[in-house]
Amino acid sequence: MYYHFDGAELVFAQEIKAMRALVKSEMNQNRVAEFLWSKPYKASETFYECIHQVMASHFLEFDFNTKRLNIQRYCELSNIDTSYRTLDPEEATKNFYDLFEKSIRFHMRSDVSIETCFSGGLDSSSIVCTVIRKSMQDFLGHF
Repeated sequence: MYYHFDGAELVFAQEIKAMRALVKSEMNQNRVAEFLWSKPYKASETFYECIHQVMASHFLEFDFNTKRLNIQRYCELSNIDTSYRTLDPEEATKNFYDLFEKSIRFHMRSDVSIETCFSGGLDSSSIVCTVIRKSMQDFLGHF
């Protein structure tokens, strides 16, 4: 989500194209140069001076009385205790696949036909291939 706040007016939109239609802004040449030099995003900067991005695991809170915008982080992955268990890559891959397959099996339970959308991306391709494989295993298991 993108937003612009100038102390008096708050504008936000899901896409930067919509923001550009609502907010006059100049190109943030420093951010563009940093991007071209493959430097990661800093804070909420975008390619446009007055348009900011809500960073992952953050939320905005606007106080209508004081007209103040408060940005807070609600999740910090570095605070999660992972010392209880470390997995080697093969075990982690197997655990992920088992959970993925279990989720698909759960969603395939139905009294009616099952349909899916296939965009050709990695996520939908993985889902469709797993559905087909599970369906074939179930079908062949009846013989």
